[in-house]
Parts: sequence; C-alpha cells; structure tokens
Amino acid sequence: MENLWNEIYGVYGAEVVTDTETHTVNASAIFFKESTVIDTITTDTTKGYDGNTLDGETFAAGQTIYGHFTSLKLTSGAAIMYKKHPNSQ
Repeated sequence: MENLWNEIYGVYGAEVVTDTETHTVNASAIFFKESTVIDTITTDTTKGYDGNTLDGETFAAGQTIYGHFTSLKLTSGAAIMYKKHPNSQ
C-alpha cells in the first residue's frame, strides 16, 4: 500500500507533458493541468485493462485518472504522468 501512495504523490518522479510528442513512461496516474485532449494513450493490457480506448477523449483541468499507463500523446493541453515504483509489476 505504501508504494501506491508514493506513486500517487509522485515520490518516484513524474513527467510533465506539454507537447504533442509520444511520452513513454510507466505511470500509475495522470493529472490534467488544463483542459486536455488525448491523441493516444497506452495501458498495460497484462493488468486487465481492455475495452474502449481513451484516445480522442477530453479531460477537464484538475482531473486525474489512475491505472497502469505506458505511453501518452496529447492533441492539446498539458498533463503530469506520475511514475510507478521502479520495481512495480
């Protein structure tokens, strides 16, 4: 449980995304700093994530999503990807 809280609070680092390049990060949470449109987002499908995609979705400023994310590319906006514990599966 401690690792989860550390991930959420950014103890393991974070990557700020403010451009339209693909960012590859093992992240446990994504915080949207401003209204943001996702171009593409990839999740770790070995963790049971399947179904509809978040590609093309818009998130309001201040929203946070949680999961096992591996990459993010924005159409517009800005986000912070909070890194998972380095030994996290």
